[in-house]
Amino acid sequence: MGGPNHIVEIDECKIGRRKFEAGRIVEGSWVLGMIDRETKEVRLEICPNNKRDKDTLLGLVGKHVAVQTTIMTDCWKGYEGLDVNNFRHLTVNRSLNFVDPESGACTNLIEKRMAWT
Repeated sequence: MGGPNHIVEIDECKIGRRKFEAGRIVEGSWVLGMIDRETKEVRLEICPNNKRDKDTLLGLVGKHVAVQTTIMTDCWKGYEGLDVNNFRHLTVNRSLNFVDPESGACTNLIEKRMAWT
């Protein structure tokens, strides 16, 4: 998915449920979601070994997203390094803004899609 002149939004989330329907601890699996803004193509991939570290996330992005794609993510440290792997990487700090005021980066589309999974 993606390619030159395409923007792909990427975000990870944990799919599962609370144990005994109480508390904030969620048992489940980490899932990486990707959506191409132009084609609306969506891909979901369960993170191997339930990890969302840099090596895992960069491997999944490299597997699904074409080089020279502009990728928009949140500021999770696992996405560091995308810009040196032939991607244009833009980030948004979602604790401050929904849209980055300098780059215009946002992850609203994938956040919305991941909420429905």
